[in-house]
Amino acid sequence: MSRCVRCEKELIPLDLAFSMKLIGRQITKYYCRECLKKDFSLTDEDLARLRARFQAEGCALFPPED
Repeated sequence: MSRCVRCEKELIPLDLAFSMKLIGRQITKYYCRECLKKDFSLTDEDLARLRARFQAEGCALFPPED
């Protein structure tokens, strides 16, 4: 499993998806949501809204929840 390049927290697929969507799909270094929130000045609510928007847009990185 991958780890955040900043804090070394173990990453889950959602962390990888947010890293690729917010930074770019070509990246090779990934960040946890906490580090992304700090870098992009986001809140948990912001991330929830972004996730819902990306899912509604059909982004393959954010498949619908079962």
